[in-house]
This record gives sequence, C-alpha cells and structure tokens, in this order.
Amino acid sequence: PTQIFGGTITSSLDGDSDVLCSAWGLEDECISDPVCEWTTPQKSSCDKDYQCPALGCHSVPRDMKESGYTCDTCALQRASIVCGRDVAPGREPGTCAPSHCSQYCSQAECEADPACACDDAACKSCVSKVCEGLTQDQCTQRSAICKLQADGTCQKRVCESIFLESRCTDPSCEWD
Repeated sequence: PTQIFGGTITSSLDGDSDVLCSAWGLEDECISDPVCEWTTPQKSSCDKDYQCPALGCHSVPRDMKESGYTCDTCALQRASIVCGRDVAPGREPGTCAPSHCSQYCSQAECEADPACACDDAACKSCVSKVCEGLTQDQCTQRSAICKLQADGTCQKRVCESIFLESRCTDPSCEWD
C-alpha cells in the first residue's frame, strides 16, 4: 500500500487472477476488459461478513483496517482498493463481473451472441465485444474508451482503454 498524509491509502489488486473482474470499480474500466461486463444493480451483500459489497466483495486490507478504514471509507478504483476519509464507496451503481460470453464452449455459440466474439482465430475463449458492433449512440456513450469512425463503425481507443501500467504493452501507447 501507499499512503499520502491527509490523502488516501491504496492497495493494488492487479495481478491476482482470482479478482480480475471484481477489481474494477468503475464502469469504463470494467467494459474495457473483454473478459468482464458491467452488471446492475451493485451487489448489496457478500458471502462473508468481512467483505464489502462496494469493493466487489473484497475485504478492506488488514493494514488499512488497522489504520481505521472500513467499507464506508474505501472504494475500488483502477484495480486498487483506495481508502480515505473523503472516499465514498460505490460511486457507480453496478458491479463488474466475468462476462457471460465465457460460458460458450464453441465458436458457433460465441459468434451467435451479438455481444460476444472469439479472442483469436482458434477461438480459445469467448469474450465480450468492447466497442465493435455498438450502435452510434452506444459508441458515443462509451466515448472514453470507444471512438466513432467516419464510416459509422465503433472501435476501441487503444491507449485510452488501458487503466493499468502493467497492461500498457501496445508500442503505440505510452504510460503517463
């Protein structure tokens, strides 16, 4: 974790495959990840008492809890749990969850769902379409990660849809 006096304390969830989708606390982060999809409403409860619905059912890390932070003073942001006296949990009315596309076992099933696409030519896994296939209105609503092309098609903004430095691997992008 990192701490700024009088500010916030942050604990990264990046790199833990078990928390891949639940680590995204904002809709734009979630929908830019093809293995995830945004669902509403936000979770109202979790399996264990110490888990926080607004943190995707993650618990407040022990060191943060020892500093006095609770579910009410923490939120998910950019695959990190951010805690601070001015942090409001659950800023977005939804939850990031694994994509329903992952349930499809064949290329035919995957391609039959207009919201899904094969991740590669061999269709090793079926993932959500991030921007491709959206209407012009839907593309405009997702303008932070999608851009409307002159021909009316919608495409993912390559660099703008990366929210973690560890995922900034495209040579045309520079982490800032």
